[in-house]
Amino acid sequence: NVFRRLSNLRQYESFQFGLLESSYDAATNLFWLIREAPGHKGYVTVFNLNRNPNEIAHVSLYELTKHDVPLHIHYEYQWPKAHLSTSNKIHIDSDNLFIHPQSINIFWWIPKLLKPNILFKTAKEHSHNQ
Repeated sequence: NVFRRLSNLRQYESFQFGLLESSYDAATNLFWLIREAPGHKGYVTVFNLNRNPNEIAHVSLYELTKHDVPLHIHYEYQWPKAHLSTSNKIHIDSDNLFIHPQSINIFWWIPKLLKPNILFKTAKEHSHNQ
């Protein structure tokens, strides 16, 4: 089921040709990656690598990702079980999240409006970093 859900994400434009940004936060033991294509929904996938069931990470994805993830996000998928609202219609506050240990959490946000010069600058910087 996890593999199928994650594989289905590849059909979305942000996963097909979007920019990729990833990082690891040692303080919370979280690994995250962002896939976002201009004009399409953006996605963030967060892995809580803590093994202790009591190590729930209280994080601000907004701050952790240096504002790349907007304040209002929506649920896409959680594994092994959903601890947050699973309705796609409910806004989730990315500034105040509890990420459970040994879990995968995927959220999305509506397309951002970017000025063309910012978009091209970001794409150019991204291509130089690879």
